[in-house]
Amino acid sequence: EWYPDKGRSLALRQQCLSIGAMAFPSVFLSEEQFHCCICQDVFSEPVSIPCGHSFCSACITTHWDSSHEINCPRCNRVFQGRPELCKNSFAKEMAEQIRARMQNGGQTVTGKSACVYCDVCVGSKMEALKSCPVCLTSYCEAHLEPHFRVTDVCLPADVHLDPWTANPWLLLSEDGRQVWDGEADKRDFSFQKLTASLAVTSSLLAVQGFSTGRHYWEVYVGDKTAWDLGVARQSVNRKGLVTLSPEDGYWAICLRKGSEYRACAGQAVMLCLSQRPQVVGVFVDYEDGTVSFYDAEARSHIYSFTNFHFTETMFPLFNPDMIEKGINKSPLIILPLTSDRDLDDITI
Repeated sequence: EWYPDKGRSLALRQQCLSIGAMAFPSVFLSEEQFHCCICQDVFSEPVSIPCGHSFCSACITTHWDSSHEINCPRCNRVFQGRPELCKNSFAKEMAEQIRARMQNGGQTVTGKSACVYCDVCVGSKMEALKSCPVCLTSYCEAHLEPHFRVTDVCLPADVHLDPWTANPWLLLSEDGRQVWDGEADKRDFSFQKLTASLAVTSSLLAVQGFSTGRHYWEVYVGDKTAWDLGVARQSVNRKGLVTLSPEDGYWAICLRKGSEYRACAGQAVMLCLSQRPQVVGVFVDYEDGTVSFYDAEARSHIYSFTNFHFTETMFPLFNPDMIEKGINKSPLIILPLTSDRDLDDITI
């Protein structure tokens, strides 16, 4: 059965397939996303702050030097003390490419590029519509549609849940693509009865891990009010009280109380999202040390962990969280990116 609730199974299947057909669209970013909102120019030595937003290093430093409080100019989050500035190597690469194109063919008008040209056009070049952060190439409207397939730029992960990493009160579907919390009155909280091989956290891992390459998968979260998604390194501690943070081997984001989205970055980073994501895309670049999350429906970026050095096998992580007062019963559903269509039909 596609979904435990038979009355919604067909509708959900159709919805999931329509969502899956957009696999990986959200990695396209507008050139405007590589402009500093302080100076309104293309990034110069871009840095990221704990809320996930990026600015020119000099701009954010000057802004804080002249402000009464240390806040983010974009989302207005206030920090207790001046946070560490993290170099954003991806934004720097993109900014350098934008500047190079401006010097070669574009023009600068009030600090913004009037035109960035398509890298694929031969002869007379058309104006670029989007830039792809995976291959760092800009595309005009004509070349955007037939852009590299998923199989050319990353490996769509064939993700199935590993029951041996789940605690006894998590329920899994037969196909290994759905997980949800069991009924509270049937749950046995006696940790002494747990075998040594089972975790006591409410999360579980995928069967398949990876130690090289780029990988992408999508998870249908629907109307759930709490969940965790991300990756974990092979040696993580999954017994007892577990803290989700890169220092502890976890790169994840989570939802709590139906509306509180956070990046689990040591100290939780509150995420300001314009809408509730129904499908969350997870992208991992092992060599680059990057884990990124996307709203696959809205085609928007949620958060990225960058500049890490992965040395162990990484496993997709899932936590459907517990049912509270009859709420949060729905499962997390791993969407099959190859379902009912050939993978070559998926463009990014």
